[in-house]
Amino acid sequence: MFVSLILIVVLIWVAQKTIEFYGNVKAVGNHPGNRTILWTNHLLTYLLPPISGLTCDSSYFFDKKYEVYKQTGWDIVACVTAFPARPYFLIADPALTKHITSACVSFPKPTFLYRVLSVFGPNIIASEGDTWKKYRRISAPAFLDRNNRLVWEESLNTTSDLINTVWKDKDVVEVEHVADITLQISVNVIGGAGFGRKMTWQVDMAMVVSIELDSFLGDPDKDDG
Repeated sequence: MFVSLILIVVLIWVAQKTIEFYGNVKAVGNHPGNRTILWTNHLLTYLLPPISGLTCDSSYFFDKKYEVYKQTGWDIVACVTAFPARPYFLIADPALTKHITSACVSFPKPTFLYRVLSVFGPNIIASEGDTWKKYRRISAPAFLDRNNRLVWEESLNTTSDLINTVWKDKDVVEVEHVADITLQISVNVIGGAGFGRKMTWQVDMAMVVSIELDSFLGDPDKDDG
C-alpha cells in the first residue's frame, strides 16, 4: 500500500513536470532551440557527461558560440528545460540586444548576479530602477558619444602603436601575462583621452626596462648606507 502511494505521488509529479515542460515549449511557439531536462548550470550537469535530451555540457554554449545559431538558422534560440521549468532565450542579434539592454522596465537586470561588484558599496552596474536612475544622472556626462569616440580612437591608436613598434620585427609574440599588455594599454588610453598626453610604447617600454633594471641591480645609495 505504501509503495503504491509513493508510486502514485511520483507519477503525479512526473506528469506535472511534463505538463510544465510542454507548456513552456508552447509558450515560446516551439521556436528552434535545445530541449533538455537539465539546464547547463544545474548541479548534475557538472557531474554527468553530455547526454542528448538530458543535459548539455556545462560549457556547451561557450564552446559552440555562434554554431548554436547556425544550426537553427535563427539569431534567437529558445531553450526549454524541465529543471528548472522555464524557457531561456539566447540572442545574437545586435539590434535586439541593444533594445533589451536599453529597456530597463521591460527587461530588468538580475541585480543578484552583480552583488560581487558591490563590495565597495552600491553602484550603477549593480543597481536597477530608481537607484540606477540616480547613478545614471551622476555618471551620464562622462559617457557621452563624444567621449566614447575619443576613448575608442585612443584605444585603436595605442594598439596600433604596439603592433607597429614593439612587435614590428617579431614573427612570434609571446606574452607571459596579459596584464602586462592590457595595463599599459589602459594607462595609454587614460593618458591620451583623459589628460591629452599622447603616450607611445617606445618611450613607455624603455621606462619599464629601466625600472626593472634598477630593481635588479639595486640602489647603490641604499647599499652604501
